[in-house]
Amino acid sequence: MTLLQFQLKRDQAGNLIKVTNYRGYTVIQDPKFDMEAALANFEDGSCCIIIGDSFEKCSADIQEFILLHEIGHSECQHKSSTMGAGYSSQQVMDIYTEERLAGKHLQSEFEADEYAAIVMGREVALKALEYFHQKYQFMQRSYKNHSNTNQIEFVLNELEKRIANIKSNFEN
Repeated sequence: MTLLQFQLKRDQAGNLIKVTNYRGYTVIQDPKFDMEAALANFEDGSCCIIIGDSFEKCSADIQEFILLHEIGHSECQHKSSTMGAGYSSQQVMDIYTEERLAGKHLQSEFEADEYAAIVMGREVALKALEYFHQKYQFMQRSYKNHSNTNQIEFVLNELEKRIANIKSNFEN
């Protein structure tokens, strides 16, 4: 079940893509993008939210958290490296890894989570973050000898900090 209603349009290369609008932001579904979502910043200063097919597997509450979290990055003026539709999830993860190593990433995630929590409420934001924590725990167990094991552990650690941040900054 998806929160969004898409229209089919053609991109600049003539490929059919699914496009919609959510709270004034363009959302593009890219079936090659295997993450739930990312905010794409373009050289002209514009941005859009790119979602992968796994987005539609999430509940409506988690979909809304994902979208609001990405909008939070834009509203907080987080400018990650320029990327765009057609980037693979590995390219996006490489960009995030660079930012994590530079110490920029976690504070940006806190702020985007807080934005989503303010809009939709603490409990729904926590539910979404805990969903992702469980998902990455499953991945960790499933891919014990996979090359991405360190990255999965890093994300799990980061998710624990993000959950703690929401719990401490948004008390009932």
